[in-house]
Amino acid sequence: MFGRDPTRRSARSTASLVRRGAGLLPLHDGRRNLELLAAFDGGTHDRIDTALATVELTGRAGDRVGGYSHGMRQRLGIAAALLRDPKLLLLDEPATGLDPAGMRDMRLLIRRLADEGMTVLLSSHLMTEVEELCNRVAIIQAARSSTRERSPI
Repeated sequence: MFGRDPTRRSARSTASLVRRGAGLLPLHDGRRNLELLAAFDGGTHDRIDTALATVELTGRAGDRVGGYSHGMRQRLGIAAALLRDPKLLLLDEPATGLDPAGMRDMRLLIRRLADEGMTVLLSSHLMTEVEELCNRVAIIQAARSSTRERSPI
């Protein structure tokens, strides 16, 4: 991954994963959530303002996350991922549950991040989202999990 062995910590530090609502504390404000996540990850707080500005939550950073809309929580999750300054951003269904305006805003954010040079790996079942955002597509059909060992592809 980016010239590094993906099983090594140094390679994994170049990637961030965003899952819906993961790790957000509803009783704390957005900024405090990012401070706690940065501390937990061993990082510093120097990227918090930039991350909040990138996802357009600067004006709401002092509000409790429990009062955020679903779209705002999604954007705060992306801000948390950006604290690591990743080269690779993994997004799992980022537009699921958003209203049309929220979907549009999420697509614009993802496109902006990609245009700035970040590699974005998007998981989605919404083909319109995939068509609008992606320049490469892989489709997984009838995937299944198994505990037995499989030969590499």
